[in-house]
Amino acid sequence: MSVGPGLQMKSDGQAFELRRPVAKHRERERESAREREIDTVGWNFKCMPKGGNYDKKPEDGCYIYGMSLEGARWDDNDMSLAESDPKVLFSPAPLIWLQPCVVADKKKFPCYSCPLYRTTERRGVLATTGHSSNFVINIDLPSEKSQDHWIRRGVAMLLTLSD
Repeated sequence: MSVGPGLQMKSDGQAFELRRPVAKHRERERESAREREIDTVGWNFKCMPKGGNYDKKPEDGCYIYGMSLEGARWDDNDMSLAESDPKVLFSPAPLIWLQPCVVADKKKFPCYSCPLYRTTERRGVLATTGHSSNFVINIDLPSEKSQDHWIRRGVAMLLTLSD
Protein backbone atom coordinates (compact mmCIF):
# COMPACT_ATOMS: atom_id res chain seq x y z
CA MET A 1 0.00 0.00 0.00
CA SER A 2 1.40 3.41 -0.97
CA VAL A 3 1.26 6.11 1.72
CA GLY A 4 3.08 8.92 -0.09
CA PRO A 5 5.75 9.64 -2.68
CA GLY A 6 8.44 6.99 -2.32
CA LEU A 7 6.82 5.38 0.77
CA GLN A 8 5.10 2.01 1.14
CA MET A 9 3.20 0.56 4.11
CA LYS A 10 4.27 -2.80 5.57
CA SER A 11 1.66 -5.30 6.74
CA ASP A 12 2.41 -4.37 10.39
CA GLY A 13 1.51 -0.72 9.72
CA GLN A 14 5.10 0.61 9.59
CA ALA A 15 6.04 2.87 6.65
CA PHE A 16 9.28 2.25 4.80
CA GLU A 17 11.09 4.05 1.98
CA LEU A 18 11.43 2.64 -1.51
CA ARG A 19 14.79 3.34 -3.11
CA ARG A 20 14.70 4.07 -6.79
CA PRO A 21 16.53 1.63 -9.08
CA VAL A 22 20.04 2.76 -9.95
CA ALA A 23 20.52 3.00 -13.70
CA LYS A 24 24.18 3.79 -14.32
CA HIS A 25 26.89 1.15 -13.97
CA ARG A 26 29.14 3.53 -12.07
CA GLU A 27 26.35 4.34 -9.61
CA ARG A 28 25.75 0.64 -9.04
CA GLU A 29 29.34 0.26 -7.85
CA ARG A 30 29.01 2.93 -5.17
CA GLU A 31 26.13 4.43 -3.24
CA SER A 32 24.67 7.38 -5.11
CA ALA A 33 25.17 10.84 -3.59
CA ARG A 34 21.42 11.36 -3.96
CA GLU A 35 20.82 8.55 -1.43
CA ARG A 36 23.19 9.94 1.23
CA GLU A 37 22.69 12.26 4.14
CA ILE A 38 23.24 15.87 3.09
CA ASP A 39 26.16 16.30 5.52
CA THR A 40 28.15 13.61 3.71
CA VAL A 41 27.76 15.09 0.22
CA GLY A 42 30.21 17.64 -1.18
CA TRP A 43 31.63 18.85 -4.49
CA ASN A 44 34.72 18.22 -6.54
CA PHE A 45 35.56 21.26 -8.65
CA LYS A 46 37.25 20.78 -12.02
CA CYS A 47 38.32 23.87 -13.96
CA MET A 48 37.79 23.18 -17.64
CA PRO A 49 40.10 24.34 -20.47
CA LYS A 50 38.97 27.19 -22.69
CA GLY A 51 37.63 26.31 -26.12
CA GLY A 52 36.15 22.93 -25.18
CA ASN A 53 32.67 21.88 -26.26
CA TYR A 54 30.47 22.19 -23.17
CA ASP A 55 27.08 22.33 -24.92
CA LYS A 56 25.97 18.95 -23.56
CA LYS A 57 25.43 18.50 -19.85
CA PRO A 58 28.03 16.35 -18.08
CA GLU A 59 27.26 12.77 -17.03
CA ASP A 60 27.20 13.83 -13.39
CA GLY A 61 27.01 17.33 -11.87
CA CYS A 62 26.85 20.56 -13.84
CA TYR A 63 28.94 23.26 -15.50
CA ILE A 64 28.98 26.78 -14.06
CA TYR A 65 30.33 29.82 -15.88
CA GLY A 66 30.07 33.60 -16.17
CA MET A 67 31.74 34.36 -12.84
CA SER A 68 34.48 36.94 -12.26
CA LEU A 69 37.63 36.83 -10.15
CA GLU A 70 38.60 39.78 -7.96
CA GLY A 71 42.20 40.10 -6.73
CA ALA A 72 43.59 37.38 -9.02
CA ARG A 73 43.23 36.01 -12.54
CA TRP A 74 42.88 32.59 -14.11
CA ASP A 75 45.90 31.36 -16.12
CA ASP A 76 44.61 29.15 -18.95
CA ASN A 77 48.11 27.89 -19.79
CA ASP A 78 48.90 26.63 -16.27
CA MET A 79 45.24 25.92 -15.43
CA SER A 80 45.74 27.63 -12.06
CA LEU A 81 45.16 30.83 -10.14
CA ALA A 82 47.70 33.59 -10.86
CA GLU A 83 48.49 37.15 -9.75
CA SER A 84 46.17 39.71 -11.31
CA ASP A 85 47.46 41.92 -14.11
CA PRO A 86 48.36 45.52 -13.16
CA LYS A 87 45.36 47.88 -12.97
CA VAL A 88 42.88 45.06 -13.65
CA LEU A 89 40.29 44.71 -10.88
CA PHE A 90 38.18 41.87 -12.28
CA SER A 91 39.01 39.04 -14.65
CA PRO A 92 36.92 36.17 -16.02
CA ALA A 93 36.84 32.98 -13.95
CA PRO A 94 37.11 29.61 -15.69
CA LEU A 95 34.21 27.37 -16.57
CA ILE A 96 33.94 24.91 -13.66
CA TRP A 97 32.51 21.42 -13.55
CA LEU A 98 30.79 20.76 -10.21
CA GLN A 99 30.87 17.02 -9.54
CA PRO A 100 28.91 15.66 -6.55
CA CYS A 101 30.97 13.40 -4.30
CA VAL A 102 31.12 11.90 -0.86
CA VAL A 103 33.01 14.33 1.40
CA ALA A 104 35.39 11.58 2.54
CA ASP A 105 36.27 10.85 -1.12
CA LYS A 106 36.83 14.50 -2.11
CA LYS A 107 39.93 14.93 -4.30
CA LYS A 108 42.88 16.60 -2.59
CA PHE A 109 45.13 18.93 -4.58
CA PRO A 110 47.03 22.20 -3.99
CA CYS A 111 44.27 24.79 -4.13
CA TYR A 112 42.76 28.00 -2.82
CA SER A 113 39.29 27.56 -1.37
CA CYS A 114 37.87 30.66 -3.05
CA PRO A 115 34.66 32.18 -1.70
CA LEU A 116 31.94 32.87 -4.29
CA TYR A 117 29.72 35.89 -3.55
CA ARG A 118 26.60 37.19 -5.28
CA THR A 119 27.83 40.81 -5.37
CA THR A 120 31.05 42.81 -4.91
CA GLU A 121 29.88 44.04 -1.51
CA ARG A 122 30.73 40.70 0.14
CA ARG A 123 28.32 41.39 2.95
CA GLY A 124 24.76 40.54 3.73
CA VAL A 125 22.47 39.34 6.48
CA LEU A 126 23.91 36.55 8.61
CA ALA A 127 21.88 33.41 7.98
CA THR A 128 21.23 30.52 10.35
CA THR A 129 24.06 28.62 8.59
CA GLY A 130 26.53 31.18 9.93
CA HIS A 131 27.23 32.51 6.44
CA SER A 132 26.31 35.83 4.90
CA SER A 133 23.26 35.85 2.63
CA ASN A 134 25.67 37.16 -0.05
CA PHE A 135 27.96 34.12 0.27
CA VAL A 136 27.25 31.20 -2.11
CA ILE A 137 29.96 28.52 -1.77
CA ASN A 138 33.72 28.00 -1.50
CA ILE A 139 35.18 26.76 -4.80
CA ASP A 140 38.56 24.98 -4.83
CA LEU A 141 40.74 26.58 -7.51
CA PRO A 142 44.11 24.98 -8.35
CA SER A 143 47.04 27.06 -7.09
CA GLU A 144 50.69 26.48 -6.31
CA LYS A 145 50.59 29.34 -3.80
CA SER A 146 49.28 28.93 -0.27
CA GLN A 147 45.76 29.62 0.92
CA ASP A 148 47.14 32.44 3.08
CA HIS A 149 48.70 34.12 0.01
CA TRP A 150 45.31 34.53 -1.68
CA ILE A 151 43.45 35.42 1.52
CA ARG A 152 45.84 38.36 2.09
CA ARG A 153 44.99 39.61 -1.41
CA GLY A 154 41.26 39.33 -0.76
CA VAL A 155 40.68 37.00 -3.72
CA ALA A 156 37.06 36.06 -4.33
CA MET A 157 34.77 35.01 -7.14
CA LEU A 158 31.70 37.11 -7.93
CA LEU A 159 28.44 36.42 -9.72
CA THR A 160 27.67 40.08 -10.50
CA LEU A 161 29.81 43.18 -10.76
CA SER A 162 28.78 46.62 -9.51
CA ASP A 163 27.91 49.33 -12.04
